[in-house]
Amino acid sequence: LLQEFQIFLTNPQFIMSHFPEEVAEAINDMLKNGDTDGDGKISAKEAEMYMNPPKPKEGLVGLLPSITSWTSPLETATVFLPTLAVLVAISCYSIISVISTSCLLMLLAVSLSKVYTHVMVNLLAKKPAEPSSDPLHKLYALDLTVKAECVENIIGIVVSNVNDGFGQLRSLFLFDNLADSLKFGVAMYCITYIGSLCNLLTIITFAWITLFTFPRLYTDNKEAIDSLVEKMFEQVEQVKSKTMSLVSRKGGAAPTPAKSAEKTPEKEE
Repeated sequence: LLQEFQIFLTNPQFIMSHFPEEVAEAINDMLKNGDTDGDGKISAKEAEMYMNPPKPKEGLVGLLPSITSWTSPLETATVFLPTLAVLVAISCYSIISVISTSCLLMLLAVSLSKVYTHVMVNLLAKKPAEPSSDPLHKLYALDLTVKAECVENIIGIVVSNVNDGFGQLRSLFLFDNLADSLKFGVAMYCITYIGSLCNLLTIITFAWITLFTFPRLYTDNKEAIDSLVEKMFEQVEQVKSKTMSLVSRKGGAAPTPAKSAEKTPEKEE
């Protein structure tokens, strides 16, 4: 039996031929999900992963790209730091100056990379004459072509969202639903206070920093943050319950009628 199981792991088609056709098709369809490397065979590791698949990430952090968790610090820093520098520069200088300076810095970086590769490969011969010797070799293989299908899909999604947004704004401004229009007005009034404190670029910069710092902080301090959030929710629920109990007491308490003065024989006399 052990020998047949080993044969099944290395070549499942050998065993599939001994099953009925319907059963073999069902098992073949199931094994397609376990063959991760696409070699037509199921290894012991693939069988273990199929039987015990990794649990998906839960919560908001699980929905974010892995690059925001700093699992690869070099790749994350390559994305995070230049974008942050551009956002900060735009807040201080004109966008024309920022674009021109960014292009000059890119030219300088590529030139330094070329000089470094030439010295290390041709002059000092410390590295082989291969594309991987260039520090920017991954950028050379980067495909920047935009597919027409991708553009069409994006345009379709954008147009659909814009039309939906304009329809929602029309209904809000024309008071099709009084409650929604009032909520919209209150929200816009609150946003005026946010606008008096900071502009949109500051909010985008803060959001960018939060996007790359919160996932890592949460991963390193998951238990402490979860316990703190649970305590906050418990306190909020307690405040809600106390408020509701006070409101119910005030609303349910009936006014006590004034007691009429009883006439006593002494008073009648």
